[in-house]
Amino acid sequence: MKLKELIQYVDPNLTQNIVDDVEVSGICHDSRFFKEGDLFVAIRGSQFDGHEFIDAAIQKNAAALVVEDEKRIPSFYKGFFLKAQNIREVVDKLSSKFYDFPSSKMFMAGITGTNGKTTTSQMIYKILSHKMPTAVMGTIDYRFASKSLPSSHTTPDAIEMQKILAQWESQGAKAVSMEVSSHALALHRVDSLQFDVAVFTNLTRDHLDFHITMEEYESAKAKLFQVILKNSQKEKKRAIVNGDDSHCRSMICKEIPTWIYGKTVGDFRLENYKLGLDESEFKLITPVGSCDFRIKSIGLHNIYNSMAAVGVGLHAGMQLSEIATSLNELEFVPGRLQRVDFKNPVRVFVDYAHSDDALKSVLGFLKNLKDQDSSKNKIITVFGCGGDRDKGKRPLMMKAVETYSDLIVVTSDNPRTENPEAIINNILQGATPLKIADGQIIVEADRRKAIEIAIQKADSGDVVLIAGKGHENYQIIGTQKFPFDDYLIAKEILNKK
Repeated sequence: MKLKELIQYVDPNLTQNIVDDVEVSGICHDSRFFKEGDLFVAIRGSQFDGHEFIDAAIQKNAAALVVEDEKRIPSFYKGFFLKAQNIREVVDKLSSKFYDFPSSKMFMAGITGTNGKTTTSQMIYKILSHKMPTAVMGTIDYRFASKSLPSSHTTPDAIEMQKILAQWESQGAKAVSMEVSSHALALHRVDSLQFDVAVFTNLTRDHLDFHITMEEYESAKAKLFQVILKNSQKEKKRAIVNGDDSHCRSMICKEIPTWIYGKTVGDFRLENYKLGLDESEFKLITPVGSCDFRIKSIGLHNIYNSMAAVGVGLHAGMQLSEIATSLNELEFVPGRLQRVDFKNPVRVFVDYAHSDDALKSVLGFLKNLKDQDSSKNKIITVFGCGGDRDKGKRPLMMKAVETYSDLIVVTSDNPRTENPEAIINNILQGATPLKIADGQIIVEADRRKAIEIAIQKADSGDVVLIAGKGHENYQIIGTQKFPFDDYLIAKEILNKK
């Protein structure tokens, strides 16, 4: 693409010093992957400042530079540069233009919320795949057809995202089910995406290390609905919002047709439901009629996720019957209340829950089912908290786990650059001292040993929840990733029990 065409898309009035025949071969903000002819974007990140790599980009014959601080450009550089007031907004526009607006050519579903994004996006992926070739982008991976890319972020940066979307569209994708994180919304990664439908699952405390306040966090989530209102050029746009969440009003724009879902009130509501340890059954009332559903995802929270996914399917023009069939075919979502071994009398589950609200939801469901079976059976919970993340939620997570658990093993999650013992001490600020003294709360920083302790202490009929990491197959210690999979480790220990 010609540099002039690209730059004038960002600023139509900017023509000075743009050489007409300069070609841009790509857009890059990482000097490690920069190649000759690329447009170099100097982004200030949390760990690195892209301005530090301007010299290296010039030496590799950058087509042009985009910077926030023009004083960092060396005096010998005579090529074109664009000074950006907000470089992330500019990168979003440049990327969408360079890759020819791929989201405008596919049905786009964006899902935001604290909990449930991954499960909902996977459900939507399964539903839409019955109607058209569909891709999914989120926490687990970026996947289309038989090809899967590892997930760098829940929502990748604008350059990577537009590149992937363009590749999928060229390969025949007609729809994308996409998790949209609050980070992505705050950092302008999705401003130019042409969404057909936006989903809000819920909002509880999380990521306050980044957003600082709940008000800022809520505002970031609500931005998805401003994006679809102001930026999406799709003919039929819709919002689908969890009406049972106290923050739902912030997500509703009167200019966008909106479907509300909830337990008893809304456009989508439950007539009855039945929860089990193997599957969930429910009857759903919708704007086009009612239908019975049976899904292998367990827990009331997953029925809520299903309601949102059904709404997306209907908006895409599908019939209720085919939506029900596709949801029934979804085996499970990795690391989301995933049972480790159905044959073992000790019931072990792995779940991604890493906030106090998510833990309350998952443990509350498990406790209700356990009590129906036998009040004598125990709930044993293994959990930790991520390092270099919101410290304020750590004692809150402890209190949530205490409420529903008979035995707790506090351990490491992804400690990153924090001392694991310091993280555990933060967690224990929310603990009842007597439970520590009585041995109801055990501390074991080694996560593998912690899982082993929990399973070895479990008797037939007991429930063990291993929370926090879910589908992840690694543990981050310092700045390195080490192989670690809760599911595989628990399976190994169960087989030896």
